[in-house]
Amino acid sequence: MLRSVISDFKKALKNSSYYGSYFARSAKSSDRFCDEDGVFLCEGSHDEDRCMSRHSINPYANRDERILFSTWNLDHQSVAV
Repeated sequence: MLRSVISDFKKALKNSSYYGSYFARSAKSSDRFCDEDGVFLCEGSHDEDRCMSRHSINPYANRDERILFSTWNLDHQSVAV
């Protein structure tokens, strides 16, 4: 069963071109997460309707932005001390 699930998942990824359009500025606006300039807007924490800070990031702008973008999903996570 696990082998079947993995096989189905691989087929789905391949059929969707590995969801590459999510990060492609040239993709249709309905198929991508960024705008035509490559700017990604923060949508807030999973339990919020939107981000109150309204910050954004453009990983296409420079190397530092690409590094920050790699941790973008951690932006609103609280850290237990």
